[in-house]
Amino acid sequence: MPPHTTKVMLLGVTITMMMVTSSFGFVASSTPRKTPPSLLHVPLKMSSSNSESSSNSGSASGEGSTDNSFMESLRARQVELLSREEELDSKWKSATCHSRVALSMQDWIRRMDVADYPLVACGSSSGNIVVADLETGDVLAKTEGEDAKEHLPDLAPFLRILYSGFDGGGTIAVAAHKDFICSAGRQGSVQLWRLGDGQQLVSQGSMVAAEGTLVTCLHLDDDYLWVGRMDGKLQAFSHHSATLPLALQQKPELEWNFDSPILSMSLAQDIGYGIVTTAEGSVELFDMEDDDDDLISSWIPSVDVPPSVPSHLLSSELVPTKDGGYVVATGTTDGSLHTIPLAYKNGLLDEADPWLHDKAASCKPKHQGSLKCLTSPLPGWLISAGQDGSMRLWDVASSEEAPNYMYQFVGYKVWIGSLWSDGKRIVSDGADNTIVIHDFDAGEEPRKRPKKRRRNGPRRSS
Repeated sequence: MPPHTTKVMLLGVTITMMMVTSSFGFVASSTPRKTPPSLLHVPLKMSSSNSESSSNSGSASGEGSTDNSFMESLRARQVELLSREEELDSKWKSATCHSRVALSMQDWIRRMDVADYPLVACGSSSGNIVVADLETGDVLAKTEGEDAKEHLPDLAPFLRILYSGFDGGGTIAVAAHKDFICSAGRQGSVQLWRLGDGQQLVSQGSMVAAEGTLVTCLHLDDDYLWVGRMDGKLQAFSHHSATLPLALQQKPELEWNFDSPILSMSLAQDIGYGIVTTAEGSVELFDMEDDDDDLISSWIPSVDVPPSVPSHLLSSELVPTKDGGYVVATGTTDGSLHTIPLAYKNGLLDEADPWLHDKAASCKPKHQGSLKCLTSPLPGWLISAGQDGSMRLWDVASSEEAPNYMYQFVGYKVWIGSLWSDGKRIVSDGADNTIVIHDFDAGEEPRKRPKKRRRNGPRRSS
């Protein structure tokens, strides 16, 4: 697909970007808020007295000189890291990125997850899974025949809730970690795959513990496969140290029951807490290491009474702030974005009363369609994607202030279902049969894809 030029308005300045596909661009807020400096404090230079002391110490002994050399090297590295962090933060603020189509397939892409960049696992509208390289565009392996499997009965009412009326068919959830891929479709359960040496993904079976159940969301980390289900259960299965393969495990190591279908989940490994969004209209906070249901705490955002448009919650995300706290963000089917900070006491989450209700906020402007996807690329930033075709960046610098709208990308379709970011780039579906990347870590010129020997057949899936 030939590149073309798109002109966009950013803070009143016309910027020209080279695009690989049509209809992607920026619209930026005219009043971005200044973000507080990073929490990484690094001395840029020593005082003269410290410098003299270090010099005298170094001349007194060879060991002191070695120590000083090490410390100077460490400081130089810290300064370099701080400079790179500030440069990247500046690019996020100003929407300085290169946007491109990284993968094009012949089937519509419905869900995706990045295993270990640049590897991506995509679930298609036919239910098949494709693993590809986002730098080269090569398809490495795929499945076939998933669309021929029989679907679970009576799914239509729930799928209308899950997709807010825009159900593109096919894969419902996909998760990837290194060479391991898990997918969930309309036939129920979780399908397990490995990336091998051939053109076909290697089947590892189907999970008996989820047989006959519609799985709505999946997440893979180093130790567990997290499974959110339509029956309201959230389960964690060990895939790292378990004696039985995942497919044969009858019971999870941890299980919570929320008594309402789970629509989304977000896990914060560094603080050990997670949240799920339920069809009942609540965000449920839980301890990832303790499945005692008594420790679950609920938050139901305040909405207009009566609401101008009937709506329900659809997605939620735990967002780290630059002041060391966390904010819970949740999106609704009417496009509203609500946030509430978590409460801390003596440096720990206040489990008895974890919600700072007086700091809850509704973010403006709201999306004009259902808010399906949320993710946080870096502390202090939140990305939202809605069925109105826009993807927005929000400044969440402090838990004391409401998020501030910065700018948006436009041109997406109503079927957007997945966002992923590592702080350097945004990867998403929602562009028909393509995966789109907005790269904030690229140089002045767009990176050229390296030419590699094609692995396992053609460059594009069939």
